[in-house]
Amino acid sequence: MLLSFVHADHYMDDVNSQQALHDLADFLFREQEYLTDAADVVLSNDTVMKFQYWKIGYLRKVVSKKKEELRKKFTDLLATIFELAWTPPKGETEIGYLRRLRGGILEVLVSRFLMVRYPCMGCNCHVLVDAEPLKGSNGAPKTVDVAGVDKLDNPQQGELYECKVGSFHIKKYHLEFIGNTRLYLDQNGLTAVLAAVVSFENEVLLKASFRRLGYSTQKMISRKQLKSLVSYEKVKSVLTAV
Repeated sequence: MLLSFVHADHYMDDVNSQQALHDLADFLFREQEYLTDAADVVLSNDTVMKFQYWKIGYLRKVVSKKKEELRKKFTDLLATIFELAWTPPKGETEIGYLRRLRGGILEVLVSRFLMVRYPCMGCNCHVLVDAEPLKGSNGAPKTVDVAGVDKLDNPQQGELYECKVGSFHIKKYHLEFIGNTRLYLDQNGLTAVLAAVVSFENEVLLKASFRRLGYSTQKMISRKQLKSLVSYEKVKSVLTAV
């Protein structure tokens, strides 16, 4: 089977090309103990003012000198991103632009982990299997937020992700798409290509949302499992756990 990635959704292009997002992703890739803190602040702060109050409280906590320097670096990287919202693109509000920036943080972070192990990647792309695109429940081709495989021709491992900052962003059609994609990949001999929702949300709220939408058995990468993104094997372990 031959896979191909075709960039199709340009809504996040300007956000995901911001260097500030990549600088934060690089930091979190190196300093993975800050992943849950990053998830918490991005999920909880939907205005620049809220973020500024969070930053003041966060930096007041007493830690070692080394930790203090890292925390300062961490909050400075976040501040650079949040403050971009003060100058939104023409026709867009500060709140709307910040919403996209927060989503971009997750997409760029996931991409940062995947780029280490996959030479073939796509973002906001259609995934084609032998020229046939993966489709949503309405029968129309649907994009994948982040995709990566070891090779396009008969891949031996790969990962496809729907990136959702919070559980409130997850709709039934997202879970239908993941479920249908899993079935389609299995039917075409691509069982080693994983597909899941990855989120900054905590696992309890994600499971509640999945259950409410009728997908109680579908696995996900939640806030506490973000460190599993470091390897295919760890992601697979999370997604196949009984």
